Amino acid sequence: MHGAAVLAERIMARLAHCPSTRALRVQQLLGLAEPDDVDLAVLARELGVRVDGRAAVIGFHGAPADVIALSATAFRFDAQVTSVDDRVYVVLPQTPAPSTVASWVRGTVAALRRELHLELRAVIAAPLVGLAAAASARAGVDRVVDSAGRHPAAIAEVTSLDEARTTVLLDEIVGRIDDRLVDPRVRALREQHPLLADTLRVYLDSFGDIAAAAAQLQVHPNTVRYRVRRVEKLLSMSLADPDVRLVISLSLRATER
Repeated sequence: MHGAAVLAERIMARLAHCPSTRALRVQQLLGLAEPDDVDLAVLARELGVRVDGRAAVIGFHGAPADVIALSATAFRFDAQVTSVDDRVYVVLPQTPAPSTVASWVRGTVAALRRELHLELRAVIAAPLVGLAAAASARAGVDRVVDSAGRHPAAIAEVTSLDEARTTVLLDEIVGRIDDRLVDPRVRALREQHPLLADTLRVYLDSFGDIAAAAAQLQVHPNTVRYRVRRVEKLLSMSLADPDVRLVISLSLRATER
């Protein structure tokens, strides 16, 4: 039995590094392999699935491909699985309700954490209108995983494209802000008065709610009021102006990088 286990491990490792024809077809479906202009009908026929109907794409980061494949095919007999680098993708050509898919994903993530002590992420793109939307959905999944890598606390370990969209868009917008687009007053505040800069960030994120900002900062509300007034004086601006709040908020995020 020990020898068989060693042999099986070697075979599985070889297969992981040399994707099967089916895995390559799934990668083509997801826009991960050449050619990217394959005939979708032919591809679906080779995979033995339907092109139309309600579909789903799920991306796992940090999960073992073989375990995900086993779980996915147990969940849906027609599940298609492939992996690229540290990501595993599952395509469900004919998927049940999104809530059912989410329940399976959450259960899988919880089981891997409990049994294998793995910390991983999963992003769900569902429902999709047929397999034609699979490639764009996979690209969206990757954007969420990339953003979660930069801001792990901002995105839940199991999420959907819709749930993570605002966080991802804001992260990508801030990532494109160069020095020319950062208010120099904010940069100076960061360097000279970091406590005031942190207070300003929390105050703006709390929509100007003094009590909420004070609770998050664990200070008295009057302390927040004093710091905000001091910031307005130092920066010669009024936080009552929505345009000012927008520019300052983006500048604060950009200077955190």
